[in-house]
Amino acid sequence: KLLGGWMRQFGLSEHRVFLPPGLPDEWWLPPSTTIGDTFTDVAGTDLAVHTASGPNGGFAWVITKSNFAPDMEINAAGTGLTIADIGNYTRSRAQSDLASANHYSQADVSTSVAGSDGGVTARSASASDECYTYQRTDGGTAWHELEKVIAGVRTELFTNNLNAPATGDTQRLEVDGSSLTGKINGVTRIGPSTDTSISTGVRAGLTARANGPLRVSWDNFEAADLTAGGG
Repeated sequence: KLLGGWMRQFGLSEHRVFLPPGLPDEWWLPPSTTIGDTFTDVAGTDLAVHTASGPNGGFAWVITKSNFAPDMEINAAGTGLTIADIGNYTRSRAQSDLASANHYSQADVSTSVAGSDGGVTARSASASDECYTYQRTDGGTAWHELEKVIAGVRTELFTNNLNAPATGDTQRLEVDGSSLTGKINGVTRIGPSTDTSISTGVRAGLTARANGPLRVSWDNFEAADLTAGGG
């Protein structure tokens, strides 16, 4: 599927140009990967030991930025995910590859207190804390932000303090080439903006900054390839 994604991205009909010398000639598959998690599990389960639930689940999660473990855990109802403890920034990554670095990442996000923000990540590296993030808050002043994270260091790219989201709105980050777009319920709220710092990465995940437990929550996480019609 990764080969198929590259072929579609670069408009090529021959997959062998992407195979390093010496590797077997494996056939390509259409890029059509979708992953998801409904966060259905025993209340209090640490995200790091949770197995993704729902029709596109079955994968594991890893915490890429931690302050006070457990950072994220299944909520009291056993049907969603919440920030577990007071802390600064925390990020997680779904351990399942999409087919292309051009993809979206989305979840139903709630932030209940000003100064706490949450969101999703895209183009996440498979073995380091590197990704793009889209964060928002609906507790107080409206706020949307696109960031890049490289070697664990956050850099603010673009902000917008208009159009406050509401609790449980679907928040979506699309990364397509050098274009980054943040959407709430399908409506663009920040971007399209341009950054070329991260060109690879076929995983997605979640991000938060919370000044207290339960102040950021997520449900219905989903990520899929834009090149496969996901956007």
